[in-house]
Amino acid sequence: MKIKITSNPVTPYGSFNNGAIISDENYPIEFLNHLVDDCGAAERILDYDTKVDEGYEAKKKPPSSQLLQQGKASQRKTLTLPAKKVKLSQSMTHLR
Repeated sequence: MKIKITSNPVTPYGSFNNGAIISDENYPIEFLNHLVDDCGAAERILDYDTKVDEGYEAKKKPPSSQLLQQGKASQRKTLTLPAKKVKLSQSMTHLR
């Protein structure tokens, strides 16, 4: 367990500066929990162990082509708006 000191606490184990990182390798876990939970003088640092699986092999997908993607397109027709009707009398005055 690791914690990061967020203030300047003075403890039986000594004083710590803001930003110091201490772990259970040097101090008891009860003391670290006390600094975080009871005093509010520190915050926990999450330790994530990174595991690497040497036998893992990524599966590769075949590349898709443009022709395959066009076949997936929707067969739905697009909406076309009706053309505006021009009154016959107005268009005839233009021709005169």
